[in-house]
Amino acid sequence: MLFNATDTPFHGNKHVLTPSFSHLYTISKKPFECNNDSLMDLQFAVATTNNGQDAGQILYLLTVAKTVMRRGPTKLVDSGIHMPPLPRSRAPKVGSVVSLLQDRGKVKRLQTDHGGWTDDMEEVMGRCGIVTSVEPDRDIIVNFLFMESEQRKLQFTLNPDAVELKSKDGFSAVDKNGKLIKVGDTVAIDAGDPITRPRQAAQGRAGRSEQSVQLKYGRVMYFDLSGKAWLTVAGSSVSLAPSTIKLVDSVVCGDGQIVQVGDQVQITPTSSGLESLQTSQFGGWTNRTAKFVGKIVTIAAIGCNCFHKTDRPQCIIQVSDDKALLCWINPNAVKLQLKARLVPVSKSPEEPKSRPFDGSPPVDSNGEVLQIGSVVSFIRNESTVRHLQAGRHWADENIMDLVAKQFPFPVVSIRSDGDVGVDTCAFINDDPELDMAVNPKAITLVSRDNFEALDNEGKVIRKGDTVTLLKDEGEFRLRQIGRGRWIDKLRTFLGRPIVVQYFNREGDIVAVLGELGQLESFNPKATVKTDKVVCHGNVEVAVGGVVRIAVSMAEFQALQTAEFGGWSSSLRGLANHPLTVQKISCKWKITTRSPACVIQVHHDYEYFWINPLAVSVSDGKASGTPEFSGIVCA
Repeated sequence: MLFNATDTPFHGNKHVLTPSFSHLYTISKKPFECNNDSLMDLQFAVATTNNGQDAGQILYLLTVAKTVMRRGPTKLVDSGIHMPPLPRSRAPKVGSVVSLLQDRGKVKRLQTDHGGWTDDMEEVMGRCGIVTSVEPDRDIIVNFLFMESEQRKLQFTLNPDAVELKSKDGFSAVDKNGKLIKVGDTVAIDAGDPITRPRQAAQGRAGRSEQSVQLKYGRVMYFDLSGKAWLTVAGSSVSLAPSTIKLVDSVVCGDGQIVQVGDQVQITPTSSGLESLQTSQFGGWTNRTAKFVGKIVTIAAIGCNCFHKTDRPQCIIQVSDDKALLCWINPNAVKLQLKARLVPVSKSPEEPKSRPFDGSPPVDSNGEVLQIGSVVSFIRNESTVRHLQAGRHWADENIMDLVAKQFPFPVVSIRSDGDVGVDTCAFINDDPELDMAVNPKAITLVSRDNFEALDNEGKVIRKGDTVTLLKDEGEFRLRQIGRGRWIDKLRTFLGRPIVVQYFNREGDIVAVLGELGQLESFNPKATVKTDKVVCHGNVEVAVGGVVRIAVSMAEFQALQTAEFGGWSSSLRGLANHPLTVQKISCKWKITTRSPACVIQVHHDYEYFWINPLAVSVSDGKASGTPEFSGIVCA
């Protein structure tokens, strides 16, 4: 046998062929006869090449040749065989910035069987977008509004051969003061330095003057292939040499003192005083903000609302209370209480020195690579966790409970000092702003990242997918033997949807059921992927289907309970418009023993979660994308 399918290395549930070759063999490009002699030549080529890419091409020819021979003698001409593309050395990955090729005919041709072509794509040709997902078949999902908004998205599924890589992935640079800057950092634009503006003439928009974006704050969105930093400043993009900008790692607070991450500050003691300072640029006034009035808190981060359109973009601080609750606050609303204590680096082998960001991924206590989205838990030794967390924000009661119960939580950020940011309450409450710094050596990986499984019908399931538990109790319990557990309360969830939070190390689905914080594991074969849902009129609709609101506004409002995303006045704008179904899911953080599916629809650059019983299938086409106001790539 020339190839052996092994369990490692693997990607998802796909086995990788691992041949061993000694030297390169070249196949002639001339037509060849499909006979036994040519097959033997091909087999020899596969067995002797030392180049995995060439071996893949040869194996493909061998497979085609064998297929043709079964049908009788035939000539195969090289130009008529569609070989699989060679792996690209700089293939886009999640976080890569790419631009769609500007050749309409070529893009349209390349999009066949890769998400298809729509006329809306003409609006984004030549523009920059960020890769938000890489599909198992190599297709990529690209958001072309990433430099303009965190809420609005304009996404397409694209053939990776239809885009051009624009970003220098994993790159970090040195600023004007010799400090390291990376993607996501807040920086100050220095006065007098030249600013390269994006080419906005194509959009018919006049760019603002260079003077108007100097001495302002922005966020590093990516580094281009030349090493220039692309920033978003007050909703607009600028391109600058890293040596002309400065990392923002301190800010002046209300009493004139300079504060940094780790410092303790006190927030304005009156609600009216804080509310007057909390304009939209600084996060606005919310119920969460009200909880911080008068508190002594720790500065967790310094940033800026880079998407807020203003002539004077300012810095904003993120503060954390003793329960690790985070909130964005105007720096003018705080005064310094205590400077962060500088903790000397321990010589103990248990506590590694902090390292500057070098682009390498952090690893857990077992040396396994961690990435954003990995699910982890604290190691079991409480004293070791305390020691490894020395000098970091600490919430004794909360963390010790997590250590004792081995409760899992996701990694939500990779920090410049080698720490990871985790959301310890991700599976407990609906609070997306928790981001606590943790030494990666204090945690261990519990999820099987980038894993795929097959449901009871052989359909592929991935993290984030919605699946339905088998309705038949006997079959469900049979599938669960050795793969999770059975408790009587599961009976009310049979035949109901759940959302895959992650796959554990055994490859089982882990999901939250009904009551917040209750995680259960399921054999993927005990589920069926939910790709259709029943809507008004008892008709099924799938993702990509076009629907319309089919009930009166009063009925629509009554159907929009919290389980279906709730009601807001903006939902009125969906009436009389064709809507495309983007996702089918369920609100897993709603306390219920009878979860139901909810659909996400897209209209006018916004996404809405609605009750499927409020819509009916439409024969009309979805409305086109509004005029695009994106960014042109350099």
